[in-house]
Amino acid sequence: MSIDNSEKTLSPKVYQKLLEVLGDDYQYATQVVTYSEVQGCGFDYVGMAEFRDALTHVRRAIYATDDSVAFDELNSISEHIRRAAVESIQEYVEDKYVSIKRRSYLNVKNKKRVSELEQNIKQNIFRGRESKPFKEWREAIGYFKQAETLLDELDNELPLIDERVDQVKLGVYILIAAITGYLIAII
Repeated sequence: MSIDNSEKTLSPKVYQKLLEVLGDDYQYATQVVTYSEVQGCGFDYVGMAEFRDALTHVRRAIYATDDSVAFDELNSISEHIRRAAVESIQEYVEDKYVSIKRRSYLNVKNKKRVSELEQNIKQNIFRGRESKPFKEWREAIGYFKQAETLLDELDNELPLIDERVDQVKLGVYILIAAITGYLIAII
């Protein structure tokens, strides 16, 4: 699909708004999405889908026939940029919480500290979710990052799976030795 727009240029107001939309918020959102990908060790499909949608609105704004349509498209870009950032960090933090939470059912030494950390993590995730739909979306990211910091502390409080597996193996070996000894004594 080809659109001949060779005679049209963006009005100064639309051009200025486009620069604003692709300015600091876009830069910050790309950093957040990249951070989420690197920390989460995977491709961030949610963030990339939102950036793709934002790019679609850029194209529509460029080819809009009047400024009011272009401004509507530019406002949509801001929303997709916001969602790229907050949805990415939220997904990363919540996935991390789920993976660490599984270990909290293991033999925990300091249950009170673990419980406090979990409550603070949940509170920060809640505040992040609560803040994300509004203009304070950078604040929401701050809550998710605080939850991530607390998750690191929680991770350090919990035993490693390997340690717990070794404990279970040792228990099984002792049980097998006891049963074997009992069977030998009977024979």
